[in-house]
Amino acid sequence: MKRVLISGWYGNGNLGDEALLAGILRSLRIADCSIEPIVISDDPPETAREHRVRARGRDNRGHRVRLVSEARALLRYDALAIGGGGLIKDFGDRPGNVHAWLRPGIVASLLRKPASWYAIGVDDVRHEKSRAVIRRAAGRARLITVRDQGSARALSELGLEREPVITADPALLTVAPRPEWRAEEQPLVTVAPRRWKSTGAGVDRPDLEERMLTELAGALDVLVERQGARIQLVPFRSTPGDDDAEVCREVAHRMDRADQARVLPMPRTPEAAGELVARSQLVVGTRLHSLILATAAAVPSFGLEYMPKIRFFAERAGAARHTAGLEEAGEPGHLAHRLDAVLGERAALRPRLERVSGVLSRLALLDGELLAAMVCAPQRLPALSARAKELNAGLLAATAA
Repeated sequence: MKRVLISGWYGNGNLGDEALLAGILRSLRIADCSIEPIVISDDPPETAREHRVRARGRDNRGHRVRLVSEARALLRYDALAIGGGGLIKDFGDRPGNVHAWLRPGIVASLLRKPASWYAIGVDDVRHEKSRAVIRRAAGRARLITVRDQGSARALSELGLEREPVITADPALLTVAPRPEWRAEEQPLVTVAPRRWKSTGAGVDRPDLEERMLTELAGALDVLVERQGARIQLVPFRSTPGDDDAEVCREVAHRMDRADQARVLPMPRTPEAAGELVARSQLVVGTRLHSLILATAAAVPSFGLEYMPKIRFFAERAGAARHTAGLEEAGEPGHLAHRLDAVLGERAALRPRLERVSGVLSRLALLDGELLAAMVCAPQRLPALSARAKELNAGLLAATAA
């Protein structure tokens, strides 16, 4: 039995990250290798209970203490998997996020423990110190997989000569397509909004957020009036300082047809969130994983692009035209027109989404096989990497159809 330490942003009450972990664990259980995963979590008891996995705590008393703590932990395990999710990015005016996540991989290689980046996402990296850590950590990693071509491009632009394996977000494995919709069924629209945090000068724009929320509420009114839609607003995270429930209530309050809108409590598990999404005919989200769960369930979605990862996933799913930047979303009438069109096309979009969902799910499963091969059978990695390229070619065909 090989023991693999999995490091990600787990145990923080974020449905997207918990869906990532659920998908990783599922793919590892299916992979043909005897691996025991141990998850580093900020809430080990909750992670162990929810995911039925061994979990250990993370020491967050500063980056150096955290690194020493994880280095000591690595001595007891056979390998390290960093991810999944959008861990490669800079927040604020100083580097820090990249260093905290990637330096343990450097330590693992020094300890002669294989380290991988598991379905990593790359967003804005603005500091040269961060770029240097990324290049160094990449050179030490035994295996690098990314969840979309956008992240692969971003790594190339950061100076990595090594080509990562392009797979898919593990959260795709937590939900399946629902049965065909009935023509007479009243359309249900699920909305997963959030506030966005500062990633640099000029990003926190209260005026823009105000306009966007007003336009979103107006667009939902249009869906109610023109297509008889019911609206459900769903928090994907509800913690002090990052409370989607507040945003959901604010959007509902701004609607003229609030009688057709419900603000739901945050789902208890990723699977419960997936069931809500799968019963919808359209998902509108600022939360990335609301869009990912929608694609897994073959439900049309529309993304509000507050970070590059929204666009990267939409491109991956062949839905690049179903996103809007925040400036666009704040323009009068823009969202109303776009959302009305997507909901009206829902039946025509579904067959393509079913094909796309199938290929993306196979790529997400392949990520587990790749990690298992890195730990148990490294000779299989070239063949599995070639398989990933074949599936990506199939995905291009599915998105173009």
